[in-house]
Amino acid sequence: VKSSTLAFPPEKNPSNPGLRLTISLVTGEAMFTRFKVLLQAANLPVSDLGQDGQFLYLFTVDEAEAGTGGFEFHNNHALIRSVSVTNNTRSQGIGSEILSHLKDSARSMGATDFYLLTTNAAAFFERHGFTPINRSEAPEPIRKSTEFSSVCPASAVLMRCPA
Repeated sequence: VKSSTLAFPPEKNPSNPGLRLTISLVTGEAMFTRFKVLLQAANLPVSDLGQDGQFLYLFTVDEAEAGTGGFEFHNNHALIRSVSVTNNTRSQGIGSEILSHLKDSARSMGATDFYLLTTNAAAFFERHGFTPINRSEAPEPIRKSTEFSSVCPASAVLMRCPA
């Protein structure tokens, strides 16, 4: 499925009960460029994007860019990455929806657990079931990923969540 649209239930977004979030798999150079621009605006790394095995998604609300997210597999471990929400769509539950979509998609493809690295959003991810772990506890395939080994700084917090 390259694109799908979700209607937020009113209880998730009482200030805008008609909010519709469209989720699109990033395909083609134009979408990939938009994805990278949004990540750069959020001060997230883009240097290793576009590798085989990455599933990248662009999220829009009423055709306006709202956020990004993606994951990549390392054996049966899914590395969640590139989660961002645009400034004008913060505090509307979009980040939670992005993360939920990423976890559901990776789980449906066989993920047994989820990992991520963050420098500034640990509290958000903890609210969604992730717990900080020591970097030495990461499975070897995760440690060998470019995001873990070279893209994210050593100060980034490693977090894990069971599938």
